[in-house]
Amino acid sequence: MGRATSSLSLVLRFCLRLKNFAEIVAQKRFDFPRKCGILRVDRNENDKPLRRKTMAAIYCADNWCDDCAEAIRDDIRAHGQAPIDPDDESSYDSGEFPKRAEDDEESDSPQHCASGETCLNANKLSDGTKVGLLFGELTDAGIEYVKKAIAEGGLVAEFWKSKYEDEGYSFD
Repeated sequence: MGRATSSLSLVLRFCLRLKNFAEIVAQKRFDFPRKCGILRVDRNENDKPLRRKTMAAIYCADNWCDDCAEAIRDDIRAHGQAPIDPDDESSYDSGEFPKRAEDDEESDSPQHCASGETCLNANKLSDGTKVGLLFGELTDAGIEYVKKAIAEGGLVAEFWKSKYEDEGYSFD
C-alpha cells in the first residue's frame, strides 16, 4: 500500500505542478529567457530548411519542449525538490525531474510538447487553435501514420503534412 500511495502522491504532485504551470503560462508570469538554439535549422545548398532539431525532455512519461521542461525544472527547484546534482541524470528518475532527450529521436507518430495549447512554443493551426511544439523524427511507421491522418483529413493532419514536408519528408 505504501508504494501505491507513493505513486498516487507523485501523480497528484505532477497534476498540481502542471495546473500551476498552465496558470503561470496563461498569466504570462514566467520569467526565464528564451534559449538560443532551441530550434536549430539545418539548411541545404539552396538555403531551404532541412529537418528541424528541437531539444526535448522526458518528464513523468511525457515529452516536453525545452522551454516547457525548463519551466518545470524551475518550478521544482522553487519548491526545493530538485535533485542534488541535476546534471547527473543517473541519480534521479524522469518522474522526479525532467531529463534531456536526444534531438533526433524517432517515433511511430508525431510528437508534440505535452503542454499542449499552453506550450511556450505552441504551434498555431489555421483556425487559431494551438498545439504543443512539434518535434522529433518519424520512423517508417510514423510516416505511414501521418499518411493515414492526411487521408482522413483535419487541421492537425494538414499541419503535420506542411511541417514534415518542410523538413524533407514525402507523403506521396
